Amino acid sequence: MDAVADAHLEAVVALSPTTATYLGLPGGEDRFDDFSADGLQAMDAVAGATLRALAGVPPVDDVDEVPVEALTERLTLERELHRRGYDLGLLNVIESPLQQIRMTFDLMATETDDDWATIATPDGGRARGRRLLPPGAARGQPYRPGLGPTPGRGVHHPGSHDRRRGRLLPDLTEGSGRPTALSGDLERAAEAASQAYGKLADVMADELAPVSCAEDAVGRDEYALWSRLHDGGIYYTGPSDDSSRPGRRWWAVPEGVSTLNTWRVHLGLPAPQQWGGGTWTAAKAWPFLLANAQMEEEFLAFELDCNLGWPGQAPSYKIGERLWHRRRDDYAAQVRAAGEEFDLAAFHRRALDVGSVGLDMLRRSLLR
Repeated sequence: MDAVADAHLEAVVALSPTTATYLGLPGGEDRFDDFSADGLQAMDAVAGATLRALAGVPPVDDVDEVPVEALTERLTLERELHRRGYDLGLLNVIESPLQQIRMTFDLMATETDDDWATIATPDGGRARGRRLLPPGAARGQPYRPGLGPTPGRGVHHPGSHDRRRGRLLPDLTEGSGRPTALSGDLERAAEAASQAYGKLADVMADELAPVSCAEDAVGRDEYALWSRLHDGGIYYTGPSDDSSRPGRRWWAVPEGVSTLNTWRVHLGLPAPQQWGGGTWTAAKAWPFLLANAQMEEEFLAFELDCNLGWPGQAPSYKIGERLWHRRRDDYAAQVRAAGEEFDLAAFHRRALDVGSVGLDMLRRSLLR
């Protein structure tokens, strides 16, 4: 089992340098993932190979059962999303290649001059380093080969077409600690990246929006698959593989916002007459939110786009909380039925020892 898992990790980070950076693994600092259809197909092939290898490695003991079952469940789900084309052209306001490219720089080392030199790319990309200007961005097309309609499936584009321009990576160009000798390179690279992302906003509004689906709802089948994928959180970057870099929580929300509220967003479900009747849409949800949520309009707009653009994410917090409490109650009942006293701290310790798995997998592991 360990050999299969290690081989899978090696294959994934070879295709996804951003995953390597996320895990704190060296290598690939000068590259980005291939976010096109070809890149997704290559990653799907890795998942298929790993699933075949897992099928030939029966668990030796209880320790093996959890990773085998968890990895099988997750890779099977990812392959199903890919088979249906749901992973092609992912685009939302919080978790998609657009943000993955940006967030990578939050995790890159900045302790030494060499670290900064890896980030900086002077003279339009002739020097070494992971480019702040992603491949294709000079044409206003960051990872654009992966965008566009999937055959037989339109592009879902809820919300407004926002063309606001902002400065990309201000923490890398305006913060303290950066080498003076690289300041100019960092400034030029960040400005070029900012312009490229601005051009991408035009591509989305002028080219993608006209071919978007008229309906905001993705449908029950797709929604159910994405719901299985979510495990809560807002923008959390885990610790590096060797724990030399701690895990951190980031606020991917408008500047000045320090609290996060969630609500239930209906997708394709009946809307009350007072909000327009028919089915819920982004257009109907907006006045509903303004009337019922006491928050700044900028934040409401962000949350609406986030929840509609990321199926299954909005209710995952509350559903996860309920299922966690249910798993705790089931475990407590089992312990008491055995004549023992339930220890909440011991339950948390055992649950954490299982690791980051789905809640169904967690229940089965705890009740064995």
